[in-house]
Amino acid sequence: MLFCDISINISYNGTMKKRTGTYITDNVLTKESEQIHYQHEEVPYYVTFQSRYSGHHVVQGIPHWHQDVELTYVVKGTSELEVAGRQYTIHAGDGYFVNARQIHTGRSSERDFICVRIHPILLCANEYIEQTFVLPVINDPAMAFVHLSHNIPWQKEILDMILHIYEQDRADADTLPLTIQSSIFAIWKLLYEHRSTDEIKKVPESHHMTSLKRMIGYIQENYQNRITLKQIAESGNVSASTCNNIFNTLIHQSPVRFLLSCRLNNSTKMLKETDMTVTEIAGQCGFSSASYFTEMFHREYGMTPVDFRKAEQEEV
Repeated sequence: MLFCDISINISYNGTMKKRTGTYITDNVLTKESEQIHYQHEEVPYYVTFQSRYSGHHVVQGIPHWHQDVELTYVVKGTSELEVAGRQYTIHAGDGYFVNARQIHTGRSSERDFICVRIHPILLCANEYIEQTFVLPVINDPAMAFVHLSHNIPWQKEILDMILHIYEQDRADADTLPLTIQSSIFAIWKLLYEHRSTDEIKKVPESHHMTSLKRMIGYIQENYQNRITLKQIAESGNVSASTCNNIFNTLIHQSPVRFLLSCRLNNSTKMLKETDMTVTEIAGQCGFSSASYFTEMFHREYGMTPVDFRKAEQEEV
């Protein structure tokens, strides 16, 4: 594999900047993955603490993927998730690592958790570092998902560093980017040291998985508009029947159901982050009417959009 420079888009506070780096992406376009809104213009990382409870919060995620690796520490409760078609249950005190480009989703559960996402470009100081230490982990099929247990010393070290990153992020010191990057390198060192010792050969992504990522990307970019099954299938270069089969096999839901979940998920963000009316949000999220939006929202979350917004405001 040849060393090369790439440009990635970093979205921060509504602006787009170009950053040159060394991380080599695959043939699936970056725009088809979830776009992470990084917290610093020049350092592509994202740190968040989330509290999700069925009485007030949306707890059913939608399948998604991104170029970033994801580190999560479950503070309280239980996290149920699915990564590349396999299901896992993570209890409080433990956590997990999800590698780049892995389709994953969180399932309904009540928990508090810290999530750290970083773009691998942050680790690629030069060609040697990239080829020797970064790509062997990124390309290792056995590292698609790692359950981090507090009972295993090296994994507990990672969990402690996730917590440290969160605490430092809250402190927001001038040297925060350096603190974040040093912690991430320490975490990566542990992941590298404990990966499989067998020779790693990059496994080509299946045609169906590539098509699924493209179709998910198409839906995420166009959910505001009227979308047909034919259009979704065409975005993945497959037939409508194959499209249905791919979605049901790989993420256990139909493309129509995924589209609805995508619309509802984005509507919750608008309800929390904007003052738009329910009618305006319905239109922005691709629903034909406010009444249909309210019906689908209540069916999914057990409350109306108005009640959801009130619950969020009360918690704040």
